[in-house]
Amino acid sequence: MNMRSAHGWQVFSATMLLTLGVINLVQGIVGMGRPDFYAVADGGLLVFNFAFWGTVLTVWGLLMIAGGIGIMTGAMWARVAGVLVLAVNAVVQFLFMPAFPLWSLAIMAADVLAIYGLTAGWPATAAAAAGREAEEAATAYGAGREAAHAKPEAQAPRQQGRHEQPMG
Repeated sequence: MNMRSAHGWQVFSATMLLTLGVINLVQGIVGMGRPDFYAVADGGLLVFNFAFWGTVLTVWGLLMIAGGIGIMTGAMWARVAGVLVLAVNAVVQFLFMPAFPLWSLAIMAADVLAIYGLTAGWPATAAAAAGREAEEAATAYGAGREAAHAKPEAQAPRQQGRHEQPMG
C-alpha cells in the first residue's frame, strides 16, 4: 500500500475486510470440521447443513481477504467488490444466525460498518488527488518563474510630489 496516498477510510475498510475475511474463513473451517461447536444441531439451520455453510463461509472468507488486499492497493474494483461481498455476507450471516446468534449479529454489524467505510468519505481517486496536487505545484512554480523573468515595463513618468506645484 502506498501510505503516502492512503487515507483513513481506505486503511479502515481494508482492515475490516481482511479481518472479516479471516473470521469467515475460521468460521467456515469450524463449520466443516466441528459442527457440534455451534448452538444447534445440523438440522436446526434455516437451510442446508454445516458442511455446506462451512464451504460457503470458507470461500467467502477468501474472497473478502482478496478484496481487502485489493482495497489496500486503492483499486476501484476492490471497493465495488467489497461492498457487494459485505452485503452478501450480512445476508449469509443472517441465514447462519440459528447456529451462532450473537456472533452472527456482531458480524452483521461489522459488515455494515465496513460498507460505510467503503462508501463514505473517500476522495475521488488517489491518482486524481495526486494529479491535482502536482498540477497546482506546477502552476505555482510556473507563475513564480514568469514573474521572476518578466522584463520590466517602461518606467512610468515620475509622479509629482505632494509639495511640488505644477508650472503653468
